[in-house]
Amino acid sequence: MSAIDDTVHVLHVDDEPDLADLVATYLEREDDRLTVRTATSADEGLDVLAAHDIECIVSDYDMPGRNGIAFLEAVRGEFPDLPFILYTGKGSEEVASAAISAGVTDYLQKGSGIDQYTVLANRITNAVESYRSRRALAERNRDLRRYEHMINSMQEAACIYDADGRFVVVNEYLADWYDTTREALEGETSNLIPSIRERGDEDPYRALLDGRREQLSGEVEAEFPGHGYAVLEYQLTPLLVDGAVEGVVGVARDITDSKERQEELHRNERAMDEAPVGITISDPTREDNPIIYANDRFEELTGYSEADVRGRNCRLLQGEYTDPEPVAAMREAIGEERRVTVELRNYRKDGTEFWNRVSIAPVRDENGTVVNYVGFQQDITDRKERERELSRTERRYQAVFDDPNILVGLLDTDGTVLDINRTAMEYVDVTTDELVGTPFWETPWFAHSASVQGDVRDWIDRALRGEYVEFEADLLRPDGEPYTIEGVFRPVTNDDGDVVSLLISDRDVTERKQRERELEQYGAYLKESTDIITVLDGSGVIEYQSPAVERVLGYEQSELVGQDGFDLIHPDDVPQMRAAFTDLVSDPDSTVTVECRFRAADDEWRWLEVHGTNQLDHDAIEGIVTNSRDITERVEREQAVQRERDRLDEFAGVVSHDLRTPLNVVEGRLEMARAECDSEHLDAIDTAVDRMGRIIEDVLWLARKGREVGSMDAVAVQGVVDAAWELVADEADQAELRFADENPAGVTIEADRDRLRQLIENLLRNALEHGGDDVTVTVGTLDDGFYIEDDGPGIPAAARDDVFAAGYSTGEEGTGFGLTIVKQVADAHGWAIRATEGTDGGARFDITGVTFVAE
Repeated sequence: MSAIDDTVHVLHVDDEPDLADLVATYLEREDDRLTVRTATSADEGLDVLAAHDIECIVSDYDMPGRNGIAFLEAVRGEFPDLPFILYTGKGSEEVASAAISAGVTDYLQKGSGIDQYTVLANRITNAVESYRSRRALAERNRDLRRYEHMINSMQEAACIYDADGRFVVVNEYLADWYDTTREALEGETSNLIPSIRERGDEDPYRALLDGRREQLSGEVEAEFPGHGYAVLEYQLTPLLVDGAVEGVVGVARDITDSKERQEELHRNERAMDEAPVGITISDPTREDNPIIYANDRFEELTGYSEADVRGRNCRLLQGEYTDPEPVAAMREAIGEERRVTVELRNYRKDGTEFWNRVSIAPVRDENGTVVNYVGFQQDITDRKERERELSRTERRYQAVFDDPNILVGLLDTDGTVLDINRTAMEYVDVTTDELVGTPFWETPWFAHSASVQGDVRDWIDRALRGEYVEFEADLLRPDGEPYTIEGVFRPVTNDDGDVVSLLISDRDVTERKQRERELEQYGAYLKESTDIITVLDGSGVIEYQSPAVERVLGYEQSELVGQDGFDLIHPDDVPQMRAAFTDLVSDPDSTVTVECRFRAADDEWRWLEVHGTNQLDHDAIEGIVTNSRDITERVEREQAVQRERDRLDEFAGVVSHDLRTPLNVVEGRLEMARAECDSEHLDAIDTAVDRMGRIIEDVLWLARKGREVGSMDAVAVQGVVDAAWELVADEADQAELRFADENPAGVTIEADRDRLRQLIENLLRNALEHGGDDVTVTVGTLDDGFYIEDDGPGIPAAARDDVFAAGYSTGEEGTGFGLTIVKQVADAHGWAIRATEGTDGGARFDITGVTFVAE
């Protein structure tokens, strides 16, 4: 039995008003402690929740506007612990998982009958009992934490006052401040409290005791017996025990010396405001050494005004990525009370970075005690940038000069060699001393390639005129071996723009040129391919594409060469393509096939099926080769089919919710009506409700399964017919089933057993509904199928094509969907079905195109 002994206020939210009222009625009947309010939407439910004290929410899932999960999330934003039960007709693992993730208290699926309301009432009382217990425990814990806070506060001058301002408990610090003992001070009236109570027309201390104020703080300047003149900074808070104010916790600090120093500092502020650097003054006597002054230049430098930084530490400029070494140096200097100057990255109020030259120095009083720290800030960003740029230039120059893959030389303005790197010298087997001072066109590189010497002199002359000269040359090594270089002459200028030297850099491209020639030969075989053949290097850069790229994607053949192939792929498809490419590169024997979208020249996306192979070790290709086929039309057809399936599934969900919900209301009200009265109309209503339920089942079957078949197996027709007849003929005692074949057990066809059973069951039910209780149904085989006929009234010739239409029915008990389902199952198997006249004038259905399975 639940421990709850008073009223429980429940909110029930359901977009069906009748069902909401029905559930409320049953819940209040089940448990007289439950008082239920109703709402028909999540927004209305939130309004009720704001206006009333609700202890449990019961909500439907599928509602217009916010659904049950969105409603739960909105409730959790305001009431994190309030019990929330999701009571839904749309039961699925997906909905249950989302509800649990959103913090639902309980999850219950709607069912048929009235027993579900007993279960729901129990779930509500259990949830509320747990909720009340947790809330009571939380309130008690809060009281304990406040008491613990009072104890912890006694590290400074701290005490507890009674309602008259007398000391109840004091700590040692406060007793020493009064130059007395704790025992002597306890019971005495505080001098601080009367000074506070005299301020203003209202007694602020009484307001604190009455619960009209949560805190009282400020500064007071007065004469204190036993101590003398002082300026105190105080804070008073109520001491709560079990929710009642039992006294006041007081914490105070003597700030007399600090006030005097601040006044002295203020006298110097005007002079410091004129300083050309940022200046801050901090107070080391207070926790975390807070800033107590910042000049105008500091605000110009950092964007922080004095009001922004007062009471805060200078760490606010450091951000997350400040270099740790200068920060550690400053902390060490402050700990040792000495000067320090560092340079570090800081961040302005708007988040922009700048380099700050910070100098910190202690300020001492006449006794040598550090009373303040003064800090100077200077923006050195421009200087740092110049230093970094110079360093980057030097590193780049050195990296280029030391690159083992590049031939680098420095020439004078007359074209003679000033310096040359080791890589270049290894090509001709000479030393630097042998090359320096030699005209570049007479060096050993060109000794065996006299035809190029004139070109070299021309390139040098152009570079000396300030041109950036790119070149390519076919040369011979001293041993006669040919090789190809490509490079550039770069003019080096002074600050006035005059050329003072030339930097030449080139690289051996013999192997690359050979590969290009081989690729051109290889590409000749690919010109007729209807698919796009692409060769990419190991990083994904396109090296070659076949002519089909123009027909498929609209690009000219060489237009994409040199580009990163991943830049052409749809962003959503890039991760899978990179993973596939990585697999290809890492495994020389691997192949992959993927489907993804590529950007065409007209910026439209085309679906391609890409088959890739690793040819990085191929003598001529040396790359990743892909064969890409346009599959856009196929993918679009598949997507259209999927969209149709999604629409049908959505339709099925609407049918399930929007029809089952009112039907549940009718069933519930009918059950209540039977309990209250006896009427001949109730059985008719019950029959109609049952028919509506079968209509819903038929519609859902058509929407979700009508066009699908599963595995095709060898199925014995007689076994399926007998099972279906046993299911549909329970109340038709005089009806008879016959088989026209001599050996019906030997008739086996290829079919989906479950779908075939649905087809036969609906045809038999149709015969019983229209032929009467004494109808005879005959099942027989055809050359390419089977038939089912009865001896009932038959189907008029004019209506035989209409009977398969959804909703068509001539019987009072029929749903109008039975023969539609039969037609769908036949179509899904690839069969044909035709309505005709039976042997004895009744209705006959021929199913043809069936495949028989030999015994």
